[in-house]
Amino acid sequence: MVGKGIEVISGGYNRVGELGPGQSIPISFLIRAPTETGVYFPEVWIRVSEGKSLKFPVPVNVNSEVLIQQKPRISILKQLPESVVPGDDFTATVILENSGQLSASNLRITVNSSTSSITSKTPSTIHIAKLGPGEHYTAVMEFSTDKRSPLGLRPVNLVLEFQEPDGSYQKQVETLGINIRGKARLDISQITTDPVRIKKGDQFTLIIRIENTGTDDAKSVDATIEIPVSGTKEAFVGKIEPGNDAPAPFNLQADQAGDIPYTLTIRYEDDYGTDRIEQELHLNISSTDNLAMILGIVLVLLIAGIGGYWYFFRRKPGTGNV
Repeated sequence: MVGKGIEVISGGYNRVGELGPGQSIPISFLIRAPTETGVYFPEVWIRVSEGKSLKFPVPVNVNSEVLIQQKPRISILKQLPESVVPGDDFTATVILENSGQLSASNLRITVNSSTSSITSKTPSTIHIAKLGPGEHYTAVMEFSTDKRSPLGLRPVNLVLEFQEPDGSYQKQVETLGINIRGKARLDISQITTDPVRIKKGDQFTLIIRIENTGTDDAKSVDATIEIPVSGTKEAFVGKIEPGNDAPAPFNLQADQAGDIPYTLTIRYEDDYGTDRIEQELHLNISSTDNLAMILGIVLVLLIAGIGGYWYFFRRKPGTGNV
């Protein structure tokens, strides 16, 4: 801040940081009023990259009877979600407050999304008849996003128009900065075994393919199973990109037969932190006795079929066979 007759005690900011569309950051300055009365206009100087700068005068009235021109002053407070997953709906709350000395009338808010991946579910135009000094109005807006929305900060423009007491119209443009951030979602795409048919006493490999149906990489993926047979019960998968899958193999020993229940647990990381999913599954292991019985039944049916074929199709008439 440059004083212009006002003593600035503290409040210089060498580096504020990066600001995306629709984002803001509060800053404060400590000043000392001069001994002489009057209206002073210290300036806030803002410098950005590429040599661009902005100077904004701030009126300060020091015991002066001179009135600064009164008018409505509409401030906009935006309440947005920290982030939005592509394909999800979200809510944006916009609060208008008249911090001026006079009323504003015929207010109109128009929503203009600058990207086709974000669409408004509520009316894109809101009308407010009047907003008096100290009054506020809350508008709740619903939006939907496309699952293929580009990641990053996506702007949605708000255009505010209102009428002052003298009949003139004012226009303000605000930006809602929507942070689109992908999220991994894991599921099972396929379960197979090698060999396909397992009988008691066999060594076999259980292969569970894990797919990422989300919109961000799933990192450090590992899978474990709780199953009442011996063998390797943990598999490290690594990274699974969106739309891809990867195998989690488990080398096991068929210690028992029957319909074996087991629990699969998958752990992974994405930009939202660590997460896990659990799923109850079943594995069928045949006993050796059942296999022998099934083979015996198949053999009997095969012999019966051959005999029937010979009797009806191969037997010659007049042989005496009845």
